[in-house]
Amino acid sequence: MVEIRGGCRPHIGCISTCWFEKGEMKFEKLLLPEHRDDVIGDRFSKALARQLHTTVCVVCGIHYDGVSKDDIAEIVAETERMLFSLQRELCQCDSMPKRKEEKPES
Repeated sequence: MVEIRGGCRPHIGCISTCWFEKGEMKFEKLLLPEHRDDVIGDRFSKALARQLHTTVCVVCGIHYDGVSKDDIAEIVAETERMLFSLQRELCQCDSMPKRKEEKPES
């Protein structure tokens, strides 16, 4: 489980979950009304589930007052850098078992 929160009022805006069923990756999310946290939560859950070959649940809620579109773009870019860093760290961990039955995402 991954928690991503930040800003002046961290909260739960989205819960994104990926899992494997009969070798296929499945995905569901719960997005609260008037929230956009799924842009980040979905990206993390799908990328990490694909990498780790296991169920991943991401709870995401980031809020800044008076944020501009440029600010949002920078927040998304920063979370992408965080995801890349986390994935790199996880690659160095040999203890995670891998499932062989995963089918490529189309």
